[in-house]
Amino acid sequence: MAGRIDVAKILLQNAEGQFLVVKKVESYDEMGGKWELPGGKMESGEDREKSVKREVLEETDLKVENLQDVVQVEVEAENRVNCYIMYSRDFTVEAELSDEHIQYRWVRPDEFRDMDWHSDAGYGLPPMVFLQKYLEKENEYM
Repeated sequence: MAGRIDVAKILLQNAEGQFLVVKKVESYDEMGGKWELPGGKMESGEDREKSVKREVLEETDLKVENLQDVVQVEVEAENRVNCYIMYSRDFTVEAELSDEHIQYRWVRPDEFRDMDWHSDAGYGLPPMVFLQKYLEKENEYM
């Protein structure tokens, strides 16, 4: 096993109950043209909240606040991947994509199953599982 990679992603929800997904540029190896949740690798010394804020700003120009933990998943593969999924509804108004992505969409939870996710989008689990974990957690408090 080569090492450990820490990754932080976000379920970012708008006022209509839709979640932000971004599509990788076609030239981005096997992940090109596929959808993913915003976020990425954590830098040395970053916690997951700081990482998500930085990655979302870099990828979409959105500033996010009031992050909540949803789930942490550890996957053993070539590298051990530690993936943290967070949630927020608090962000600036309009997304502007970086060169890493070609499109963004706001999708309803029932659309998650039909998205063409890239293989690392959920680090071994489809993003629908993360969404389901969040919805289950939310219902505990209602």
